[in-house]
Amino acid sequence: MFFREQDKQNQKEYIENLTIIGSLSNLFSDSKIPFLFYRVAEKIFCRSFSTDDLSRSDISIDSKKKLIGIGLKTFLAKNNKTFQKVAEFDSERYLYGSLSKKRLVKKIAELRNARIEFARNLYNLDQILYHCVIRDENKFQLYEEPMDKIDIFRIGKVKLNRNTLLFDDEKNQYSFSLSKSTLSK
Repeated sequence: MFFREQDKQNQKEYIENLTIIGSLSNLFSDSKIPFLFYRVAEKIFCRSFSTDDLSRSDISIDSKKKLIGIGLKTFLAKNNKTFQKVAEFDSERYLYGSLSKKRLVKKIAELRNARIEFARNLYNLDQILYHCVIRDENKFQLYEEPMDKIDIFRIGKVKLNRNTLLFDDEKNQYSFSLSKSTLSK
């Protein structure tokens, strides 16, 4: 993926900066899990790897280098099976607010896929991925994976759980909060 293909010195700078920020959280918290504000993580990543900072652009990617788009995420490890927010569709609520459960899931998938394709086309990208900094006890873990579109033809296991729609596409599991209009993966 992206991180492993970067210059060793840039990798070292990135890890050192994350370590410094993580150690500073001991000044204001007794938690063994380091705090990492997502905006700080974005800045450290972009500066360390000389990428374009797109984090304020309100698109699916937060950074870009050459033909690679990168969505930057930070979250707690917990049990390593948590859902993480990947999109918010509040402004598009009028498109799906009155749809049945099955049609709603399809519409959310279409909206998500359109956003990914928009970023890909806008910046002429060959590859789009997530770079994740996972906060765990006394450490950060780095993880990368492709930013896949939702396979609309393989959507299954649609289940309404209170105010949340759960579904998968045989590759990833998703959760859509009806009240917050957020899609998590």
